[in-house]
Amino acid sequence: MNTLLCNLTRFGDLLQTQPVIHGLAERGVGVGLLCLENFAPATKLLSDLDYVCAFPGSRVLSLMDKDWKDALGFLDELKTSLRQEFPFDDVFNLTATMPVRLLTRFLSMGHVEGGRGFLLDDFGFSVSDNPWVSFLLASSKRRGVSPFNLVDLFWKVSGLPDAPRRFALKPPAPEDTRAAAELLRRSVEGFGTIPESENRYVALQMGASVDRRRWPVPHFAELAAALHAETGRIPVLLGAKGEAALGERFQKLYADMAPGAPLVSCIGKTNLTELAAVLLACDLLVSNDTGTMHLAAGLGVPVAAVFLATAQPWDTGPYRAGNVCLEPAMDCHPCAYGSECPRAEACRRAVGPRLMADLVRTRLETGAWPENMAQSGGTARIWETVSDDHHFMDLRSLSGHDSEDRTRWLRIQRETYRHLFDNGVFEAADLERIKKKLDAHNAATLSPENLAQLQAELTQAAQLFMLLTQQGRALASAPIESLKGKFLATFQRIQHLLESSEHLSVLGYLFASNSQEAGRDLDSILALTARYAACVDALTRIVHS
Repeated sequence: MNTLLCNLTRFGDLLQTQPVIHGLAERGVGVGLLCLENFAPATKLLSDLDYVCAFPGSRVLSLMDKDWKDALGFLDELKTSLRQEFPFDDVFNLTATMPVRLLTRFLSMGHVEGGRGFLLDDFGFSVSDNPWVSFLLASSKRRGVSPFNLVDLFWKVSGLPDAPRRFALKPPAPEDTRAAAELLRRSVEGFGTIPESENRYVALQMGASVDRRRWPVPHFAELAAALHAETGRIPVLLGAKGEAALGERFQKLYADMAPGAPLVSCIGKTNLTELAAVLLACDLLVSNDTGTMHLAAGLGVPVAAVFLATAQPWDTGPYRAGNVCLEPAMDCHPCAYGSECPRAEACRRAVGPRLMADLVRTRLETGAWPENMAQSGGTARIWETVSDDHHFMDLRSLSGHDSEDRTRWLRIQRETYRHLFDNGVFEAADLERIKKKLDAHNAATLSPENLAQLQAELTQAAQLFMLLTQQGRALASAPIESLKGKFLATFQRIQHLLESSEHLSVLGYLFASNSQEAGRDLDSILALTARYAACVDALTRIVHS
């Protein structure tokens, strides 16, 4: 059996499909990958791939501008050649956008029934083939309520059984290793020379997708100066050509902070496989939430990552146990996509360079991150990545933030939603197991203020779900207009209540999305209502304990 995996997203997201690719291959499935043309070189780092199709998105857009019929003809030729080179039996789409859903549907027509992941129905409406797909989309709407790592969501969306997820990228080729070694022998002009003896390096990735997700350059410079003075590590700057200005700013600051110290800059000088080789030559990477961070994790290079603005480690942290993630200890973090910051981006200054230097130095000297950083952390939450007993990536606080309401609520959602999506019903034994798991993290309850607010919302939601069920049953017996209006009004009240809730917004998005997919099938909507009512009841029992 052959599966075509469609992932037309960014570099980091592409790398994060590696565990799914390996999981499918391990079960005897041939795996083909459809990816964007500009990220096709990254597939050299992916193991267990049988076929790669580089999708020329810019060419398709150009043809669309000229004549849509030419674009359609080109896509038809692409489909034919793809089918000849990799005759797939199944399509698995990991890209939620409508264009890629359409492309997936087009590639499947006449060959594959259904598919997995983000799909379209026969009428062109979005449809999800399992609850994890819906959650992957819904959780992006409110950043603070996403307790699952993206790699784990990809795994669950794929339908693979719970098992260890192996995130192990291919090592770079010998020519890439030689190119990296040559780069690491050259210090930036005007800085100290690289000693002839064996050297130790720390890699720094200063760029990010947007500026507000970027740790300040002066912090990187101060960190590098401290690490060179205290451990002798030589800083290695990483980045694309477009990040050259960051490197220039760093050099000016570092020259004053560490006069005479050597400095290596690989900014704009490596392709993706050479970047992998440079990372493997370094003892550790300090990075923002970037594709480079995921590359290092997949290669087994230790990572200390900073998550600012919309970035948070619960869902996009490095997928390997033993790495460390830092984020601002601020109530507003993570912020919503597209929101204006009323605090002059104070989060960018919450993680101090001295704190980072202490963390990294301890890891370099002892092989482990320091424990009990509550006093040192101050304005930062510090997490170590660990694997849980379901093989999901989890976070362990090194700074005493496990007892925060935010952390506790993430854990409550994590256990409850995982059971809901996999099983759909909650037996008494299930609730007892979930409570025990939460008690182990001291996460079974919230502060009195938040608990009272959540209980009130859950009570109201339970009453509305009961009313919707009663109205639905009456409507099934007597489909009159007045009942239809009442049923719709109750449905809208539920959706508004859940989506406007700080705690339950994901349930609201999920309920609305799943109801739309159910369409006019009243029996399906009532079954869905029962499913979400059971979840509300489970949450009520858990947080009341």
